[in-house]
Amino acid sequence: MAGLYMHIPYCRRKCIYCDFYSGGDRRARWQELADASLAELQSRKSEVCGDFETLYLGGGTPSLCPDSELRRLTAGLRSICGERWNVSEATIELNPDDVTDERVEKWQEAGFNRFSLGVQSLCDEELAAIRRRHDAATAVNAMELLMQTGCDVSVDLMYALPGQSRRSWQHSLDRVAAMQPQHISAYALMYEDGTALSALEKQGKIRRASDGEYIAMYCTLIDTLSAAGYEHYEISNFALPGHRSRHNSSYWQGMPYIGLGPAAHSYDGDRARRANNPDIEGYLASKGICVPHQTEHLDDAMLLDEFLLTRLRMCEGFAVDDFRSRFGKNNTQRLIAEVRKEMPHGGIEMTAEGTVRLTRQGVMTSDSIILDLASVLS
Repeated sequence: MAGLYMHIPYCRRKCIYCDFYSGGDRRARWQELADASLAELQSRKSEVCGDFETLYLGGGTPSLCPDSELRRLTAGLRSICGERWNVSEATIELNPDDVTDERVEKWQEAGFNRFSLGVQSLCDEELAAIRRRHDAATAVNAMELLMQTGCDVSVDLMYALPGQSRRSWQHSLDRVAAMQPQHISAYALMYEDGTALSALEKQGKIRRASDGEYIAMYCTLIDTLSAAGYEHYEISNFALPGHRSRHNSSYWQGMPYIGLGPAAHSYDGDRARRANNPDIEGYLASKGICVPHQTEHLDDAMLLDEFLLTRLRMCEGFAVDDFRSRFGKNNTQRLIAEVRKEMPHGGIEMTAEGTVRLTRQGVMTSDSIILDLASVLS
């Protein structure tokens, strides 16, 4: 299988924590963006093998895209892929205050059967602190409208927000879990260089949560959603049985995908990664032909690092036999020795069936465990 990702590079207002590439929607050139994206796919579809089985429109704010252009875009994608179009999961990211009955119907007509809703919090003070466009009531209304469609709904939440307490985090979790969306993604607030959030912290206007607060809120997340029937299948992702994100899971499983649009990333499933330049004007000027981009060739050590980084994010981990087939006997022996050495510390385990995976304790410090393991093997 292969995936298709398209980056919609426009936002009405940038959230203070966001470091994704985007520009203001007042200058959006929707028709040109769709034309360039379709031309890019036409010129690049042979870069990956297999049928295209997932589609994901991310951003930016894809729900700002006019319905007519969105419908033309998805029809064009299907036409260009031809017999290779076998998409069973088509996701579009939405901002809550863009969700109306009419627009939900239009998104379904365009072929989307999965909605990813950027809720972040159900406390108005927290939403205002990170400069989201919506309030809690609008988010709840959007969830209700989307869940009436029968399509899968994924809700994004964030924790360790400015002014957020464990009690308010529990409040947001309880309200969302009670509505039973099929999927929930929850991310710790990150202070990325160059963002308004990072600048406010440097000015002393915002206090970053302590490590203890991060861990406590993450434990609350796992306990609350597990009790509500959700499967914790990836470090930041939870799903009701049978409702994992196929598109995002393909990233963690090393499957190929093509990314269209400015700043979009691609992977051929082997050794080549590509990143389109983060330049809206340059992308539109290219008209989707010879799009300015950077390419990275993955050597053996990089492939091993990426394998550990992606597979250990998943609750299943990876099979030692799979690792051996990819990286050879010597690396496998070193892997087994290192995992056995670390097992007494409680962060990683190897099952009797030969599966290596993080424990619940290990998930809390996953970055350091994975980096330490990769440094030993490389």
